[in-house]
Amino acid sequence: MGLLNGLFKTLGFEGEKKKGKQQQTDDIKPQLKQKTQVAEYDLKSIKPQPTLYQPTSQIEVQQLVDKFRDGEDVLVDIKNIDIKERTRSLDFFCGAVYALGGKIKQSDDQTFLFCHLEN
Repeated sequence: MGLLNGLFKTLGFEGEKKKGKQQQTDDIKPQLKQKTQVAEYDLKSIKPQPTLYQPTSQIEVQQLVDKFRDGEDVLVDIKNIDIKERTRSLDFFCGAVYALGGKIKQSDDQTFLFCHLEN
């Protein structure tokens, strides 16, 4: 085996194998550099999940409209509001959402998501 190895070294076969391996690793290194880029996130564009609110009066509804005005998406369950005030409260909220350029999504017959439009 030693004689054959010496012959291969003389002919240059063993050197090519090493060069081939080095060339393969050189080809991989630029690919690894491209894959390890740091991702950048705009944390201002990530919105938190809306909180479920269950107001019991018109005053609490007005406070939720203030939260919506300040930029928070609001999930409202109106089942705890007096039946006589439910329509008035919902109309008030819908008017505010319209005026502020938002969107209303109905989850079920008494739960509504008031959210801002995506730009």
